[in-house]
Amino acid sequence: MERGRVDVDGRGHTVVGPTKTRAGTCTLPLPPHMRKALTTMRTRRDEELLALGRRVQPDDYLATDEIGRPLRPERYSDMWREFCDEAGVRRVVLHAARHTSVTAMRDRAVPDHVVAAWHGHDEVTMRQTYSHAREDTLAAAGVAIGEVMSGGLAGQR
Repeated sequence: MERGRVDVDGRGHTVVGPTKTRAGTCTLPLPPHMRKALTTMRTRRDEELLALGRRVQPDDYLATDEIGRPLRPERYSDMWREFCDEAGVRRVVLHAARHTSVTAMRDRAVPDHVVAAWHGHDEVTMRQTYSHAREDTLAAAGVAIGEVMSGGLAGQR
């Protein structure tokens, strides 16, 4: 079942409905280790729900609270901050992971139309919003332009 779930008022009231766009309904071919992790999570979740006396439904959410209710969207951000604190790393906004994912795929030469499709965006939005140059890639660009310029100047002498 494809669906979107969004916080409508910032106070925990959510609406479940169709995804925002057709691009949001794609099936992503996850790497085997990620599929295994999600399958393990689902198995544990099902066991916990059964232990609570709840019937497991095929469209049950994977991420739920202690009694099987879907997590509020803002809870993911709360948990992310807690994980950052526990790990002793600088807090960043959870949404930054989306930017990192786009940048990492593009840095590995995944074609833009594929990166955009993976993230549920069109190419223009993906390039304008989610791609970021890292310091090491900017340095490499500086080396490249330096080589072009010094080669060009040397050829004019």
